Amino acid sequence: MLQTQTTPDLPGPWTRRLLSTTTIVILILITWCNLPDDVPRSLFQAADRNLSAENAWRVRMAEWYVRMTAHVAGFNSKWQMYGGQSRFNWKYTIKAHYGDEKHPVEVVLPLPRQSERTWTQATLLDFKEAKFLLNIYNDRLARETYARYLARQFPEHDGQPVHHISYTLSVQYILPPVVAVRQQQLLEPDVQSEVIDMFDVRAEQSRLTGRVAGLF
Repeated sequence: MLQTQTTPDLPGPWTRRLLSTTTIVILILITWCNLPDDVPRSLFQAADRNLSAENAWRVRMAEWYVRMTAHVAGFNSKWQMYGGQSRFNWKYTIKAHYGDEKHPVEVVLPLPRQSERTWTQATLLDFKEAKFLLNIYNDRLARETYARYLARQFPEHDGQPVHHISYTLSVQYILPPVVAVRQQQLLEPDVQSEVIDMFDVRAEQSRLTGRVAGLF
């Protein structure tokens, strides 16, 4: 007697739709993360030209979320275990800009590594700040996000609202080994400094004002 074979049950319609949606999302992540760098750069430039500063920042954040999701899930195929050692020492000086054109005020923010710290703070706590600064060194969007956070933490100075957060990069080059031995010093004497970012954070001031107004 022949044994009757039964056809396996197919997944339900909602399950099939979920699987199809997941597949499409994965393909979009893989495709976007493997496009040339000029594509997201052109997107950001178009957003800067046609959108408000706040909406252009949202476009950058959305793109960052897409890349981070792909990175965590392992879809971007870009991994780096080792990196070349830089031939220079560097540091950021982060400043807040208050006031107006007639009475500008520039304040070095009281952050770790650029303000007075106790021995305990400098030895046991501030190593995390160095790691954080290293993470944002090559990530302009991360620096902008941090600038907006700082604008909310330091919204005013002597009654003047903050309008920009700037990053000054200071670089001191390491001498080649032969030159260092001959001169008996490790670093070049000159320190080169340049303002690499000047972020407009007035939108954060408006958000804070709106939240305060909503409380009353």
